[in-house]
Amino acid sequence: MVYSYKRKTNQGSWSEDDMRRAMEEVKSKGLSLKSASKRYNVPIFDAIPAYEEGICAKKN
Repeated sequence: MVYSYKRKTNQGSWSEDDMRRAMEEVKSKGLSLKSASKRYNVPIFDAIPAYEEGICAKKN
């Protein structure tokens, strides 16, 4: 019998555009990384290296 997979979480569902907008808010408006990650639904552990390295792409 074949089962279809149903995803149980929405983990990893953020987009690179969301990350880019969050980083622009942090740099231009002085928003904290934590509040920007909550506002744009980006994980904080992905936002910290993106801010430090200037990379807004997803890791594979």
